[in-house]
Amino acid sequence: MKKKRLLWATVFALPFGAALLLLWHTLPHTQDDFWDVGLTLLAFLLAALFDRLAYTAGQLFFAGRSGYRLVALRLAHHQFRRENGKLKHRRISDARPLLECTLTLPPLTDDGRFPYLRYLLGGGLTRLFFSGIFALCYFFTRAQPLPALFFGVFALFGLCLAAAALLPTPVGDTQVLPLFQKSEKARCSFWVQKQVHAFLVQGGRFRDMPAQWFARENADPDDPASCGALLWRRSYLFDLGDLTAAQELTEFLWNSDAAAQFRPLLQADLLFFELIGECRMGRLTQLYPPLEEYLEDAAKKGTHTRVLYAWAMLGLRDPKAAEKVRQSFEAACGKTPFPGTVPLARELMELVDEIAEKRGNPS
Repeated sequence: MKKKRLLWATVFALPFGAALLLLWHTLPHTQDDFWDVGLTLLAFLLAALFDRLAYTAGQLFFAGRSGYRLVALRLAHHQFRRENGKLKHRRISDARPLLECTLTLPPLTDDGRFPYLRYLLGGGLTRLFFSGIFALCYFFTRAQPLPALFFGVFALFGLCLAAAALLPTPVGDTQVLPLFQKSEKARCSFWVQKQVHAFLVQGGRFRDMPAQWFARENADPDDPASCGALLWRRSYLFDLGDLTAAQELTEFLWNSDAAAQFRPLLQADLLFFELIGECRMGRLTQLYPPLEEYLEDAAKKGTHTRVLYAWAMLGLRDPKAAEKVRQSFEAACGKTPFPGTVPLARELMELVDEIAEKRGNPS
């Protein structure tokens, strides 16, 4: 999947680069090449920032026309979450993505349908609209180097990304349209993932969400486009305290080719289940080394706390290392973009403490 995305990104980047070079040679320049290059880079940066703003605004506008509702707006380290009809500001730890809107979707119909066309096309169409505006501005100012350069770069940048969003490619928003038209499970999976994401941003817990969202029959384990809903089901089972069922589903997904893109996440939880279960050294040495870099990155982001804490307490048998994980978690949990996940992480750390005490680990 990553190789396909890289290939298609290259396909769109090459004509954009060629058009940019053509634009560069057709414009009159100043006598200072360094100044010209600097202005081009500045125009490129501003075009990227404007594109992200236009894309998000387009999604909001078109989605709003289809009955979607804004829950939160995220700008780098700042999250504006809707509470009692107002947007309340919170500072969050993760700055990625730079700009994102979280929406709740209209209810599903009996045959698993919801209005998705405007939502999927909104960002790309907005890019295309502004690209046309900037192209007109370029046409009327092409005799003036500075404005023509900026308008030309903005037009080219917007056109390239509009094509990437609107064409049914692995990097486009519309890649799921053919699947949505024929697969009810794919539509349901997409709908559930969006609803769960919005619920977590608002501070809700998995166990407080409707059980039908996580019904196993809503997802196809052999379909990469819909098996993602089964990952949410795992979290739901975790929050219900049904760790046996969560482990069975994790092992099932681990053996599914459709879930290959989630293998590091699944392997991390297999490590967690091994630590709180049989804790076999041979199995631990199989699971942990490939995950070491992944878990180090997770520690910086404040994710996978249950795995990091269990590894320190039950794998390394090092309470001091475990306490550092806990302290890092407590320092970061106030800034998580998903406050609904915090109580579960605390409960699972308490479970690890209970298991460590029963095993007679050093304290």
